[in-house]
Amino acid sequence: KASVAMSVVSNYTSYHLTSEVWWYDQAILKGEWNDPTSQYPERSPVTFADRCRTPTLIIQGSDDRCTPLSQAEELFTAIAISGSDVELIVVPRAGHARCRSCPGAGRLPAGSTRDEPSGAR
Repeated sequence: KASVAMSVVSNYTSYHLTSEVWWYDQAILKGEWNDPTSQYPERSPVTFADRCRTPTLIIQGSDDRCTPLSQAEELFTAIAISGSDVELIVVPRAGHARCRSCPGAGRLPAGSTRDEPSGAR
């Protein structure tokens, strides 16, 4: 048995602060990114990485701005600290496979701000 994670969101709080499509988490999670009682921690794999017992391969593009490389690095470190086997492959000059099709990737929707994009709720 093994698991593979590709272009992973491992920590929704840091994802909100670093992703080019940061509004995505607001559309799928309840609560605010900075509220520890919100869904952000409970839906973040790093929260439960200490329970990981399955060997894991993480694949990440170095230039992915939708799910930044830091997301893969966070998951890699959290699983490694747990003592489980984990490998991280960073694909040079690779972005997010579907980044071009993500609505709003690389730009904010018309009439929006960093705090509240139009249509995100």
